[in-house]
Amino acid sequence: MTPDEFYAWLKTLDGKYDLVDGEPVMMAGANNRDDRIVRSALRHIGNHLDGHRCQPFTADVYIRIPTGNRRQGDMGIDCGTPEDASMEADAPAMVLEILSPTTRLFDRYEKIEESKTVSRFSPRGWC
Repeated sequence: MTPDEFYAWLKTLDGKYDLVDGEPVMMAGANNRDDRIVRSALRHIGNHLDGHRCQPFTADVYIRIPTGNRRQGDMGIDCGTPEDASMEADAPAMVLEILSPTTRLFDRYEKIEESKTVSRFSPRGWC
């Protein structure tokens, strides 16, 4: 599945999915604890970035991984100029993951390694 096919497919259903090696992979949803942490981080980081070109984004925005995968973080900071209709961060400068017992190993090792590959492709850098 291409990224364009993936985004068109997402519009036909509910649920949280990543695109991994051309296949949609269902992801776990957030619980109340995770949601509280993300809301707090969004509020504090958003207040800090008020007036800057970099802005926070939520888990509804995808990160383009250079290998072709598309991943969702729990939140992040985009220093680009994404189009309003886009489902992707334009120039992600930070991705935040809330670790939980069921996803901790994946988030800490595999997902972080993928995220590290994005920074060298982000031409705009930090705020």
